[in-house]
Amino acid sequence: MRKSLLISLFGCLVFIPSQNSAFSTNSLDILLKSTSISERRTAYLDILKDPDAYVDQILLGIDIWQKTRDQGIEVLNRLIYLAAVLKKDEFIEPLINIANDPEYTEHECIYDCPAIFALAVFTTSMHWTPPVQTVDLEIPYLQYLDSLMSMRRTSLRRTRPGITFSRSEDQELLSKTETLSEEELIQQAAPFNKDHMTRWLAAEVLSYTVTDDKNLLDLYWLAIEEVDDASCQYRCSIYTAILRAEKAKIIKGG
Repeated sequence: MRKSLLISLFGCLVFIPSQNSAFSTNSLDILLKSTSISERRTAYLDILKDPDAYVDQILLGIDIWQKTRDQGIEVLNRLIYLAAVLKKDEFIEPLINIANDPEYTEHECIYDCPAIFALAVFTTSMHWTPPVQTVDLEIPYLQYLDSLMSMRRTSLRRTRPGITFSRSEDQELLSKTETLSEEELIQQAAPFNKDHMTRWLAAEVLSYTVTDDKNLLDLYWLAIEEVDDASCQYRCSIYTAILRAEKAKIIKGG
């Protein structure tokens, strides 16, 4: 029999309990607000062990943000990325609501947008198509969803980033990054690396070279721990890498 348990997050968020509520809510709480990268990483891995236990909690977190705006955007985005990882139908309507929320989109969707990316994951991995009357693709920030949906039609052929740098040092750094394995690229793109330039270069190479889904969950971890840069270059690169991996998973029937 489930026991009812109320746990406060950020002074106002009440989580819905699961069968292992004391453990599971703590893992989500840590992922959302811990200042320790190692703790957040451990919490993420714990969530992946029993993802169904977190669906209601994630839904509630998204709903509370829309009603109160008490949580920070970073916390909301982490909830959105978890929704993309878990891929439950219950997340679609809340994600559409976020994608149509001006207060969110004016802050987060100038370039690449977590909520719209999550919807693109649903179109790629679950063949979900947004109803026209719900998501108006004529709205500029939602046109991005249409472009991400086109990933279903692109080749997974491994290529090279089409970028060049004026400084020879930067070009050499890119060339060195291109020699790394996928696992090494993920390590370089991870938050333990404090150099934003090398993190982005690794993410950019991943966006051209991912051809299977073997590291899909680690790619999502990179999204959860994204670099906060002005033009969202890192975010864009990781989104592309994830969608490539999601497509590869579909192709192999995973």
